[in-house]
Amino acid sequence: MPLYIFLLFILPPLLTLGVSVAYFTTAPKATKPLIRALASAHGVTLSVVFGYLDVLLFSNHICKAPLQAVLLPIVLPGILVLVSFETFDGPNAIHLLQFVNLGCIVWALLFWGVIGTIGIGLTCV
Repeated sequence: MPLYIFLLFILPPLLTLGVSVAYFTTAPKATKPLIRALASAHGVTLSVVFGYLDVLLFSNHICKAPLQAVLLPIVLPGILVLVSFETFDGPNAIHLLQFVNLGCIVWALLFWGVIGTIGIGLTCV
């Protein structure tokens, strides 16, 4: 597998999943499983968003949904990050891992935003 495939399509979802796993495992065991899952859902959701954007790109449907390619990586995980700040009962230092998610969101905006609005958009006319 070429390195750029790994860096563009494999690494960001793995990083965000790792952040979710860290949130889930560092939450106190006394916390209800539903609350633990909700507090750690941001990374899983971001991984699903990356998969959705990959499907849009490779199925050439991104022409019909360029706005989703820009807004979806921000809105959905962003809301869940705010929810995790409220519901997470573990150590506050774990919130520093949100910088990893932030980096992946910025990557999604740069990569998918450019592809969705300029790159692929020019071929959709």
